[in-house]
Formats: sequence, structure tokens, C-alpha cells
Amino acid sequence: MKALLVDDERLARARMRTLLRAHAEIEVVAEADSVDAAEAAVVAHAPGVIFLDISMPGGSGFDLLARRRIDARVVFVTAYEEHAIRAFEVNALDYLLKPVEPERLAATIARLAERRTGPERICVSDRGRTRVLAITDILLVRAERDYTELIVKDGSTILVKVPLARWEARLGSGFERVHRSALAQIAEVETVERTDGSTSRLFLRGYPHAVPVSRAHAARLKAALR
Repeated sequence: MKALLVDDERLARARMRTLLRAHAEIEVVAEADSVDAAEAAVVAHAPGVIFLDISMPGGSGFDLLARRRIDARVVFVTAYEEHAIRAFEVNALDYLLKPVEPERLAATIARLAERRTGPERICVSDRGRTRVLAITDILLVRAERDYTELIVKDGSTILVKVPLARWEARLGSGFERVHRSALAQIAEVETVERTDGSTSRLFLRGYPHAVPVSRAHAARLKAALR
């Protein structure tokens, strides 16, 4: 996995690079010492993981995430504990405190190795509070203009300002795009019905409404169900 190191301190980047040499599955492809340089490196290298400092001159690590859609997994690396809740609200994979210990980094790398199946839990902001959801509790993600709506197994819904494409990257292979505006959890699909010659609809366990399946996504859904 290609990695980008973002830290305004050269020695901090050098230490992280040294620690990562013990993990052959990680290749450091670039370093950056500011938000501007990090944004350019994301475009140039398309890293799979970013080890991201928070406090930097000219902008924070959070500013990078606000500027550009980041498909990479983000691991915050900082000397300060007070940003941890906000880090998980933006769905960071992990939050490492400096000086980073080799054993703690190894645990993070192990979590990165599981990225193809997606994270086990995710944090979302829900009406002024932070809610921690098990990924398996999410039945459906639907696009609602500039927002997305999460349909949860307990019957609740959560409206968040996160694009559907970002959810698709975060949730992993347990979810399949069934329509340009919807992602469904494959394990919860109960039935699929043909509605006419070009479209279908599916029903999810515990969800009373039909979910349209477009012709463009029907073949991928069929393969995923197999």
C-alpha cells in the first residue's frame, strides 16, 4: 500500500519512515510538510494511506480533508490528545500519539490490512452528537442532494453531509452500489424482483420499502449475491 507522510517536522517524518520499514506491505511514496504540499502529493501519488499530522503552519490536517475528497485511509499522528473525537468524526482509521511506539503502529498496520472488507465501526454526527455505528447495522445509504441518508437496522435514519462515493470507498466490499443514488448491504438482501425489462428492485431484511436496482448495476449486484 502506498503511503504519504504529512508532518511539518522533518525529524518526525524521518522517524515514521524508519518505523514503517519494518512493514513490507507499506511503501512510502512521498512526504509533505504542509497542507498545500500534501494536497499536491495526493493528486500526484494517489496514496492508499496518509499518516497525517494535525497542527502545521498554514493549516491543519483537518483542512486537507475539507479541501479535497480523500479516498485514502487516514491515520492521524499528533502530539495532542484533544483532537481524537473530531478525528473519528471524519472517519479516521486510527489516531496515533507521538512519539509513536512500534507496537502501536503495528496494530494500525494490521487494521489497514483489513481495509478491503471495510472498517468494523464508523462514527457519524447525528443531530449534535457523535454516534458510533457497527457497519453491519447499516442497511442502506441513499443520496439526498448534497447529503446522504443512512438507514439503520433499528429503524433510525441519519442525515450526513458526506457524498455517496465516499461512503462507497469507506464501507468496503460488504456494500454494493445498486443504483446511482443507493448503496445496500449485501448480507441483508432478502429478495430481488424484476419490475420490467430494464430495472429491478430489492428488499432488505427489516426494511419495508423497495430499493430500485438500475440496469447498469444489476450485473454487479447479481455477482455480489453469488
